[in-house]
Amino acid sequence: MKACKRNERDININTARICSLHFQDECFEMQWTKPRAKKINLETVVPARQIRRLKMNSVPSLFLDVEKKKRIKAK
Repeated sequence: MKACKRNERDININTARICSLHFQDECFEMQWTKPRAKKINLETVVPARQIRRLKMNSVPSLFLDVEKKKRIKAK
């Protein structure tokens, strides 16, 4: 939370998110989506594909060094 400049009062645990960079590869599993029709043209089918999903009860364990980068104003 220090890296995000936040404290416990600033975070709603019902809607909070953590970037996937904070989890090890073993915390993810591949899942297949279902084929579906596009909204524009119901005859066009979007094929199934594999997506990476976080496993239940995964704990973030990679705490990255966050450097502040100063913005350079354009003249």
